[in-house]
Amino acid sequence: MKVAIVTRNGNNSPKVLALSLQFMFSKLNVTADILEIFDTFARAFPLLSETRNKAKLHFKLYEKVSNLLRDYRNFSKLGEYNLIVFCECTPNGFWRNYYNIEHLKKLYPEMPLAFYEVYYLGNAPTQIVKLTQNNDHSIERYDWHFAVSDVTEIKSNPDNSWSKIGLDITYTGLSPVIKNEFIVIVDFEQSGYKKLRQAQLDLLHKLNIKYISLESRYEIQEIREIYKQGVILLLQSPEAFGLPIAECLATGCMVATPTSAWPMAWRKGENLQPGGEGELPDCFIVYKDIHGLENQLFRLKNNYDPVETPKNVFNTFYNHYPYFYEGDLDALSKSLKAILNN
Repeated sequence: MKVAIVTRNGNNSPKVLALSLQFMFSKLNVTADILEIFDTFARAFPLLSETRNKAKLHFKLYEKVSNLLRDYRNFSKLGEYNLIVFCECTPNGFWRNYYNIEHLKKLYPEMPLAFYEVYYLGNAPTQIVKLTQNNDHSIERYDWHFAVSDVTEIKSNPDNSWSKIGLDITYTGLSPVIKNEFIVIVDFEQSGYKKLRQAQLDLLHKLNIKYISLESRYEIQEIREIYKQGVILLLQSPEAFGLPIAECLATGCMVATPTSAWPMAWRKGENLQPGGEGELPDCFIVYKDIHGLENQLFRLKNNYDPVETPKNVFNTFYNHYPYFYEGDLDALSKSLKAILNN
């Protein structure tokens, strides 16, 4: 069996997912190639069609002509595979005028197409509403959906169109490390949450706690080295999953959030609701306000063991979420059989 994993180039979460999936396939002795060719799908629309990037006609013509041979080869190569998996963010992977995946369906009508994201679209009802209102695609665009988690806004059980296969980040080599200093990582600023971030920074100055403020673009390995230094990561906004959460916990770096509702996929419980809270294990710190964060940081710093605490954080992470660290090969194997038998 041969699988094509289509994703974007550059340092981004879809690329991390693609590498994780490729590694999981290798454990099943399945050949999987990562193809960074989403730009080919963006150019596959008819020249006069309205596309999401709003490019001028002369620019689209130039792009089509200059990449004509490359795009032809890319689409031809895709015909060599038994399964094509698209690794992209939601909603991007469902916008009707962003990637012309329907062109691929016309070329290879029998080819199964899958989508791999941190969450299953069916567990994000507000996202479905937005896509429907904009006349975009929805779940039916792909034959199968792979998801890291079965929880996003809500929780549901996998069925005959999607599966929870987790995330395998063991290929990164991330594991609990000794924390040489008590360093707090302040995550990237997010629109609408600037006041919270500034309050966090002011508090760290007040407490004279060393911190690293994430401000610009980083290479993947560069930011992982930062995670290794951190004792705790301060979230800045709600996360559907949050790959940095998984990678930080893998190094023994705790995660702090003002509400358990923010790390959506990490919430425990059965009757989870959009925007609602849930249970979180103690590798997370939940604080209600800046005063609460101050108390938590004071307690953590006074009781922190640079050797044992990172190990305990990792063990809690792994015990509660093993499939967020090494994936679920059994679920992936069963999914492949179901896809190929359809």
